[in-house]
Amino acid sequence: MALHEIEEEELEQLLKDLSGRMDRLRALYEQYFMGIEKVPPLQVQKDVVRLVYRLQQTKLRRAESKFRAQSLIQRYNSQKAYWQRSLREMEEGKHRTQKSKARRRKTIDEHGLSMADYRAINMVRSTMGDEAANEAEEARKAKRKAEVADAATDFMAMLDGGTKPGSVAEIPEPPAPDAKPAPDIRGMSVDDVTKKADMLKELRRRVKTGAGLEGANRRQEVAAAPRDVDREIYDRFVSERQKLNLSVDKLSFDAVKSSLEKQRAKTRAKHNCARVDFDVVVKDGNAFLKPIPVK
Repeated sequence: MALHEIEEEELEQLLKDLSGRMDRLRALYEQYFMGIEKVPPLQVQKDVVRLVYRLQQTKLRRAESKFRAQSLIQRYNSQKAYWQRSLREMEEGKHRTQKSKARRRKTIDEHGLSMADYRAINMVRSTMGDEAANEAEEARKAKRKAEVADAATDFMAMLDGGTKPGSVAEIPEPPAPDAKPAPDIRGMSVDDVTKKADMLKELRRRVKTGAGLEGANRRQEVAAAPRDVDREIYDRFVSERQKLNLSVDKLSFDAVKSSLEKQRAKTRAKHNCARVDFDVVVKDGNAFLKPIPVK
């Protein structure tokens, strides 16, 4: 494949860009191996591969440029082999970061330490040596045992119905068997609960004695009665005229009903509708009935 030539300024920019992207790629891979990044930086690696391929297809005349290009390409190939080996170890669960986390979890579980204790001990080990770290670990263990013992003592004291001497928390005494606790319902006061209870008792009594049947029967008769639509329209029409201070003395129900029937017939013939409703409309200080066709 024939190589192509580029200007020195363009070549210098290509080498600089490749070096910077390789440094960023190496940092991203280290963050992935440490668990900071959740996915490997494959997209950044594709950009680096593209620049490496472009550099390999470029004709280099100066010895300095050839040396820099070969160094970058060899550096990428060696890092690529390291990344592939690390990825394979992570898939198998044998990577150094995974082993370090496993050892840390094992140490914490065996000695009953917290993560803060573990980090503090490691800090002491790195600054003051193993002997001081061992002493700090023993002190942390003793402190944890004392805390567990105190918690167990408090719990047993609570079960016995008493409290530990010097303790602030106290268990309230249970109410006497004869005493009835006051009703406590969220969102309601005691008086409201009492009123609701009395109303329920009265309703139960009326249902048992049949006292509420008369009102229920009356409501059923009203619901079963046929609806007089013309009367409702007439009442609304009269009410609206009274609001406008218009005379209603000569406005009889029979006359309004006859007018409604004529307008219904005309509207049905014009709009071919199944039903005609009426609305009371006010315009220019006067009220009139407007037919509304309903399909």
